[in-house]
Amino acid sequence: MWTRERIELTQQRILKTLDKTIYGFDMFGTIHIVVAEPDLIQSILSKEFQNFPNRRQINLNDEFFSNALSIVEGDQWKRIRAVVTPTFATGKMRTMKPIIDSVAEKLIQNIQNNLKPHCPLNMKNFVSAKDNPIIKMARKMFNVDLSVKNMLAIGLL
Repeated sequence: MWTRERIELTQQRILKTLDKTIYGFDMFGTIHIVVAEPDLIQSILSKEFQNFPNRRQINLNDEFFSNALSIVEGDQWKRIRAVVTPTFATGKMRTMKPIIDSVAEKLIQNIQNNLKPHCPLNMKNFVSAKDNPIIKMARKMFNVDLSVKNMLAIGLL
C-alpha cells in the first residue's frame, strides 16, 4: 500500500476499518505488529518488557542516543535494562510525578510568556539540562551519577 499519508494516520484508519485492536503488516520484508489495546500495551511495556528486547532498527550516527534502551538489542539491551531498572522503580517514579508535573507547567508558562508572533524561540534556553530542576531532583532522589565519566564506566556512552 503506497500512500502519502503519515504512517500513524494510515494505522489509525486501518484499525477503524478492520475494527480490531491488533494487526500486522509487512514493510520491506519485515513483519510489524500494531497494538492499539491499552492494557496489552501496558503489559508489553512494563510487566513483560524483558520478553520484548528487540525493536525496529534505527541507525543513528550518535554514540549517546544509539545506546538508548528503546534502540539497542540483545545482550546490550539486557545489560542496560539491568542497570536502569532499579532507578526507575514504580515507587520512585510516583514520587517524581508531582515534581515533573510542576516543572512541566512552569516550562509551558515560561514558553507562553516569551512567545512573540513570527519570531523564533530558542528552546535551548528553556530546557537546558544544567538548569533543569528535574535532573537536579533525580540526582538527589535516585542517587544517580549523571556525569560523562560514570556513563562511560557503565557503557552508556
